Amino acid sequence: MWELQHNARIRQIFEIKGSDRLRSLMNQERRNYSKDPNHVPKYIPEPVWRQLLHYFATDSKFKNWSAANTVNRASNAGSSMHTGGSISMGEHARRMVR
Repeated sequence: MWELQHNARIRQIFEIKGSDRLRSLMNQERRNYSKDPNHVPKYIPEPVWRQLLHYFATDSKFKNWSAANTVNRASNAGSSMHTGGSISMGEHARRMVR
């Protein structure tokens, strides 16, 4: 498969990708639940889902994180702030000629 020296990096990438996927799935399930309070994901046992809902509703760290991200998404700068002042390659070339 791969050389043993790559195990640590492969594991790190696996965990990053898995974490991103789980976050995406949970976001989608919370959106589904907000549309239909009787929604229970097919792949999560109902008692576990109820515990997750309780966590989402009561955990102060999660609520603070969620509120901060809501504010960030609503701002004009937002996640695309780094592209707000971008200059095309053509403009860079014109400026370098000057």
